[in-house]
Amino acid sequence: MLNVEDLWNIQAEGSDPERMRKLYELVPGWNTLRKDWLYWVLTVTNPALIEELEAPFGPAEHFVMRHGEKLIRRVSLVDRVLHLLHGDVLNDEQCRNILAEGSNLERMRKLYELVPGWDTLRKNRLYRMLAITNPALIEELEGEHFVERHRVLLIWRASRVDEVLAQLGRDVLDDEQSRRI
Repeated sequence: MLNVEDLWNIQAEGSDPERMRKLYELVPGWNTLRKDWLYWVLTVTNPALIEELEAPFGPAEHFVMRHGEKLIRRVSLVDRVLHLLHGDVLNDEQCRNILAEGSNLERMRKLYELVPGWDTLRKNRLYRMLAITNPALIEELEGEHFVERHRVLLIWRASRVDEVLAQLGRDVLDDEQSRRI
């Protein structure tokens, strides 16, 4: 994700906002997969901030509600989405009822019968699972990637940036380099 030189340059910055600003200098050259990885790391290290940014208009305006009809028609890998939601969002009976439907379209319709009654946390979880399993569709509906759309707020408000960098750099660092971070 990050090469060693980029990682050291970012780490040399004095504060979390400065490190995030430096990290964001690299983002325009990243593909969707790298941006998705950054998004995922931020959901782990800064869950409250990500939740706030994902649902800025409240439950009625949540992404999964605004784009419900398009998501119902176009989501692929519905079984994978259901598997990822099972336990945290969907119970066994709900999963069985949805899986009993024949097509992806019917399964998404059945899933969306439940969504209006969900709180923001569950809608956020659905959004995350859709972003993981159907990133191109989510990016198309968003217009631009989450990490680009919320650049300024993520730079100024993200915390635990050293953990973010450690996750992004873990594939390029050897054990000794990782310990020095």
